[in-house]
Amino acid sequence: MKFLTFMQSLEAQLGYLYVPLNSDASHLNELFETSPLHHDFMVQFVKFVYKQNRCTHLKAKIDKSNTQKALTPLRLKALKSANTDIDIYSFIDNLCFVIDAVFSGEDKDNNVTAAATDTRDNAKGADIIDLGRMRQRRLNSRA
Repeated sequence: MKFLTFMQSLEAQLGYLYVPLNSDASHLNELFETSPLHHDFMVQFVKFVYKQNRCTHLKAKIDKSNTQKALTPLRLKALKSANTDIDIYSFIDNLCFVIDAVFSGEDKDNNVTAAATDTRDNAKGADIIDLGRMRQRRLNSRA
């Protein structure tokens, strides 16, 4: 998955209030159009994900493992802080859930494509069973 696609998925799942993306962004510092609701957290999160995945541009590839590693120190800091409010706790939980969902959706898409390719390759030698005749034989054998 690409970094920009990931951020667009977060915006779609969490909402513009939490992830207000600038559609014309060409650099990391232009990514947000306005200030996100949890500004400091989101700015740090975006920078950590970008660095952890060794991105050099917004269309660089990222992976689930590095993205979760980027979130871990921020999450622990928020959990240990005495000044963290309930809203940020809830937001971090939602963010974790959405990250899993976004990357799981990508995995499912890849698996479906691979399975469809395998099915097409294996279907050439498949036998077709006429169920009508099989049902008729079963009915005749019971009579």
